[in-house]
Amino acid sequence: MYCYEDLVENIQTWARKLIDYSGLEWEDACLRFHETKRSNRTARLSQVRKPVYRSSVGKRKRFSACLGPLIDTLADLAGDAGDKD
Repeated sequence: MYCYEDLVENIQTWARKLIDYSGLEWEDACLRFHETKRSNRTARLSQVRKPVYRSSVGKRKRFSACLGPLIDTLADLAGDAGDKD
């Protein structure tokens, strides 16, 4: 199972995998998504205009006890026991 921490730690690797999987050509601008001047109609416009940040790394762990049963069920459905820490 992949997690947010993996993405934040190595954004270029994961972005390249996503672009490759999508059958698109890599452009260095993929790493500078927050610099675009295009309009954006999402509820989280402020996040779209920021680079990937680390302030949320590790925060998921405080919810592990409460979310454990859900995580287990989803992992079983996905056929992968995954990362449960």
